[in-house]
Amino acid sequence: HSAIIFAGVITYAALKVTHCLSDGSDDGESCTDKNTDDGDDGTCVRLWGIMKPDSLLTVIGTIAAIIVALTAALVGTAMDVTSYRRQLGLCAYLLALTGMILCLSIAATTESALIAASIGLIMVIVCKAYVLLQVDSYGPELSSVQAEVGTAITGAFTWSLICNVLLIIIWSAIGTGLPNSTFG
Repeated sequence: HSAIIFAGVITYAALKVTHCLSDGSDDGESCTDKNTDDGDDGTCVRLWGIMKPDSLLTVIGTIAAIIVALTAALVGTAMDVTSYRRQLGLCAYLLALTGMILCLSIAATTESALIAASIGLIMVIVCKAYVLLQVDSYGPELSSVQAEVGTAITGAFTWSLICNVLLIIIWSAIGTGLPNSTFG
């Protein structure tokens, strides 16, 4: 849930940073409707000079998917071979939390905050994949009693949902406290 929320916020911020949002004076035109995106006329520019803001979310998702594809087998093997499954899962949760904190930096809509938020979103996506790997793959090994396994997995997903709801509340509180309450 948090990745979806931050994806929307980061996309909006990217459009804002590159001046691609319609201010109502151009009959609803946006960056993708204009032929120019070089910023010479004070309109839409490319992010960091290399990509359109509409592509940022696709780039973030692609980078995260490549990282997961290249490392999931190693992380899964580490969880399988060692007795540190719980610790690796906890580490993934803490890294995902760090990524969420980086995503909160987008409250200040600047290009550097956008970089930090993009890195944070990549961390959230990758680390939550590792958490799901841990819970789905190794949850059944917790006990031979199916009811205990079901209770443990339900507890894990319940805590994940609680953390996401708390994140939404924190983000709303931060967003509404800003002079521009669009994010809130």
